[in-house]
Amino acid sequence: MSTVRVSNPGNANLPIGNGDNNSRLSSGDGANLEIGVPRGWWSRCYLPHFDSGAVIQHVTLHLADSMPKQAIERLEAEIMLLPEEKRGTERRKRIEEWLDAGHGSCVLQVPEIAEMALDTLFFFDGERYRLLAWVIMPNHVHILLQPINGWSLAKIMASLKKFTATKICAYRRLPGN
Repeated sequence: MSTVRVSNPGNANLPIGNGDNNSRLSSGDGANLEIGVPRGWWSRCYLPHFDSGAVIQHVTLHLADSMPKQAIERLEAEIMLLPEEKRGTERRKRIEEWLDAGHGSCVLQVPEIAEMALDTLFFFDGERYRLLAWVIMPNHVHILLQPINGWSLAKIMASLKKFTATKICAYRRLPGN
């Protein structure tokens, strides 16, 4: 099941990042993340992130079993053999190819579970972010959103994942599921 709604998001014209995935990309001591304040460029030692309430963001959320640890480790080992300037692009390409291949439980293909994920996206729309577009795939979700009301992207993603995971786990515990 996939659903798409698009409004006119504009263009953020952001750079991809500086490729230095082992260091923090923004200034500050990290305290802003604790209270949910957007903090500019930053990294968690793999892909650079940009967090700002004024910027439209594309986010891909995937199910935990859709990219096993062994697959990520193999991907990273292969990526390290490439020239540094090609690693970021190739990493994103390979991750998308892996997800699109439909690995894992693919529980988002169950209509009731896909609807729960969609309901979660709508639940926070207008309160924490403006939801601009989305696609629900069998093992991952693409979201285009703009944070509002001082919500950081990290806090938005944490709440979306927690809210959705709680609903999916409860559904899967029901008899017959």
